[in-house]
Amino acid sequence: MDLAIRRINKLAVQIPLENPWLHLRAKEYDSMTLATWMQKNIKTYKARHIFDIGIQTVFAAEASELSFLYVLFFFHSGDNMNTLISIKNGAQQTILKGGTQGLAEKIIAPFESHIRYNQAFRRINQNQDEVVAYTDDLEITAKKCILAIPPVMINGIRFFPILPQQKAQLYQLWVLR
Repeated sequence: MDLAIRRINKLAVQIPLENPWLHLRAKEYDSMTLATWMQKNIKTYKARHIFDIGIQTVFAAEASELSFLYVLFFFHSGDNMNTLISIKNGAQQTILKGGTQGLAEKIIAPFESHIRYNQAFRRINQNQDEVVAYTDDLEITAKKCILAIPPVMINGIRFFPILPQQKAQLYQLWVLR
């Protein structure tokens, strides 16, 4: 497993952070999953299993769901795989007091009177000047709209203009899982 981590770190550092798609093997790496790379480069089941636990910790996803190019870029962005999977002095060290729920509550506190709960968006219209979002009971006009919802919920919203085909297909894939 140590050999696999050293190999992936060596590959990750070669990926340009500003434009990873320009790497000589970017197309090849992007067309394969991390699971494919693991099958070829980690010889024992036990080592693959432990490696996979580290991957799930960092990405909250299965290795078969991750583009190898993305993984290399991500590891390079975070220094290397060791840093991202480490607890002491690594990305897994810091825990938010009160959890992420506490963080969200502090962020929304100044806006609490403007928040409408249990109002699912049904339709979002967007043009160059504004966005209009519709629920069953409300019509909200704003300059911008950020959807911070699970991807599968996006399929319940009608967009005007419609979403680009590739993006709509991606959201459809989430439903099929």
